[in-house]
Amino acid sequence: AKSNGLNKNNFYYIGDTLLSKIRSKKLMYSFVNNSLIIAEDEISFYRIFFYYNIKEPYCNTINLCKPAVIELPYSKLRENRIYTDINFVKTMGFKLGRNSAQMLLSSEDVIINNSKSKDYEIVYADPSNLHEIFYNIKNTFNKLYAYIPTEDELIKKILNNKVYIAKSHAGKILGLLNCCSTKSYAIINHILVNQDARGI
Repeated sequence: AKSNGLNKNNFYYIGDTLLSKIRSKKLMYSFVNNSLIIAEDEISFYRIFFYYNIKEPYCNTINLCKPAVIELPYSKLRENRIYTDINFVKTMGFKLGRNSAQMLLSSEDVIINNSKSKDYEIVYADPSNLHEIFYNIKNTFNKLYAYIPTEDELIKKILNNKVYIAKSHAGKILGLLNCCSTKSYAIINHILVNQDARGI
């Protein structure tokens, strides 16, 4: 969330990502009194973004037909505003669901090589792994608090070598790492190890 004394907002999509969302018709919006509410349809819930003008209040509550989530991203420099903005969002009828931290690595430090052991090997995922990877992510992470990609989004990452899998020599996926990177940093979106593979 950002604030300059006159407005608050939590919108973090930029450039091509925003354009892609608009073209996919996943976004709905309402603009009133110089305040903007955007609802992104995530199938089972809405992800809410807002640009709120303090001097011209938009509304105190939001009514939707399925669950809604607001994310408030912060940098270390703005920790003193966290609770102020959480209390602000509570006035719209929301409650705190989870506190989490995002860990970044310099892209130049991110090196993942294919490797083998007696039990498994780590390789880039390929399109034939799509449905199994999607199933594992969807059934491991909380749909309200974790980013669950669509199969279309996931296949693009697989084709760009952004998804790694650990698989047994029999071909079963034991775990996965789903990440994204820019020229400056890398972000781990999902890392999981299947229950029956833990401890290997």
